[in-house]
Amino acid sequence: MISLSFEIRRSAQLKMPLNQKNQYENTDRVRIVEFYLHAEGEPRVDGRAKSIQQIVEEVQERYRQVFNTRSVPCRKTVLRHIRHFRHDASLANHKSTGRPRTVRNNANVELIREILEERPGTSHRQLERETQISRKSIRKLIKDTGMSGFRGTVVQELLPQDPGVRLAFCRFMVQKFREDPNLVHNLIWTDESVYQLSKTACTRNNVEYHYQNPHRKIVKKMRSENVMVWMGLHTTGRIGPYFFPGTVTGAAYLHMMRTFAIPELRRR
Repeated sequence: MISLSFEIRRSAQLKMPLNQKNQYENTDRVRIVEFYLHAEGEPRVDGRAKSIQQIVEEVQERYRQVFNTRSVPCRKTVLRHIRHFRHDASLANHKSTGRPRTVRNNANVELIREILEERPGTSHRQLERETQISRKSIRKLIKDTGMSGFRGTVVQELLPQDPGVRLAFCRFMVQKFREDPNLVHNLIWTDESVYQLSKTACTRNNVEYHYQNPHRKIVKKMRSENVMVWMGLHTTGRIGPYFFPGTVTGAAYLHMMRTFAIPELRRR
């Protein structure tokens, strides 16, 4: 395996131009081929031969771990590099027979980069209008910048007093579990889901481009027209769902527990 790895690196150094603009550099291509040959040589647990798809998936997972990246070579890229290596012991790109690129060049890459760094939330439509470049080419140019699109996570709006109240509750429950290890059998694990009946935050079209995930949060207002659905989990099984009519208050929640949740538990 050591001599094979040396031959792969030697072929890449000797036959691949160093100034050639490609998505994967020499070392990346060497690793892709090495990962493929290693995965191909390892038999499955049941002793059967691996399929090409299984080998490619192992290459992608190994590439993700070694380079610590979300972007991995696709199946087509992996198979192209291994085919070139086996055919002529080279990892260089074959000379293109198509027309030269006119849009996907360094100048347009830098133009898209400047716009997105200044306004990360710019949509593809806006980029198309500002640059007069088709959206198909814009997607490729964005990929060339090294940036990726990230959607924000909708989170509940917290009031100033909420963190302290939640921390006190967590400490209270930790103490209760220490006092009674069987407490879990006397608990109902509940959750509620609020379905908005009016316009709410849409994360599908709320995309910003960054080099790394900023873990952006989209705060939504709690006071809007909605309907709440309650459900509980007990050691005996699922309880619910229960639909709250109207505004959910402490009295409404207590009424639900007395007329629905507790009677449901007693029937089991």
